[in-house]
Amino acid sequence: MVTLAGKTQKKNGLLGRPLFLIVLGLLFCLTVVPAGAFHFSDHHSLNFDAHTKKMVGEEVFKEINRFFHDGEMSMETKNMNALLDLYSDNYVNGPHKKESVKKIWEVLFSKFDDLSTMHNMRFITTSPESNVMIIRCSGLLMGVPKGEKELIAIDNWVNTDHVLAKENGKWRLIGSSGKEKKRFWFDKPLHPLF
Repeated sequence: MVTLAGKTQKKNGLLGRPLFLIVLGLLFCLTVVPAGAFHFSDHHSLNFDAHTKKMVGEEVFKEINRFFHDGEMSMETKNMNALLDLYSDNYVNGPHKKESVKKIWEVLFSKFDDLSTMHNMRFITTSPESNVMIIRCSGLLMGVPKGEKELIAIDNWVNTDHVLAKENGKWRLIGSSGKEKKRFWFDKPLHPLF
């Protein structure tokens, strides 16, 4: 029995009911993965040139990082809808349109596991009034062919310019440009991916 403010009450175990519920709640909070948390592949990397970060400001820089992290998460989880949502409906890249990009991702998802990317980027041009920016990227797409164990390079690109535009408050890829080269896994020469 415990006496509080002149009243006698029965003690509920060692902790008492209110303290027990608080401790239980804290333990629950510590074990639940926050919404949006995702452990990227150990092979994934996203690096922006420190000097060009200043061109866009902190808020836009965070938005662009989120865009590419959303792309990586969608690719690693093979979430086609989320991945295609990052492409503008008006996407154009040489012979590629959004529909042909979907077919390429379908082939990649069916032939490879453990997809991941490495990006080295720098901001080239930004136009705050029109919400358009060009990001120059050199990178690598990797994956493990189905039935195999070793990671291989599927595609690579050097100094490809990704063109992003803000549509209805969300950044989307509207196209890419760069030097054409023969690609091992694709029938078109321009890199259509991130």
